[in-house]
Amino acid sequence: MKSKRSQHAIGQPRFDGTAIALEAALRRLELDTAISALLSDALTRVVNGTYGNCQRCSESIAPERLRALPWARLCVGCQEAVDQAEASE
Repeated sequence: MKSKRSQHAIGQPRFDGTAIALEAALRRLELDTAISALLSDALTRVVNGTYGNCQRCSESIAPERLRALPWARLCVGCQEAVDQAEASE
């Protein structure tokens, strides 16, 4: 197995890019998995006829928001309220 470190010319350890590349790939996989789950949930709402409606106040979510975040479950106002409540906890 190849070492993740090699010795620099003056005796200082030097890390190769393997560990960093692996960490980046794992983070990307986690992000892709999370987005996939959000999109799957949005498709379920399409099938159920509730896509585009805020799950908190039942008002329509602005089309601009849905274009930017197709998986949005809350309108901007409700999302801001949730974010503020979470920030104050």
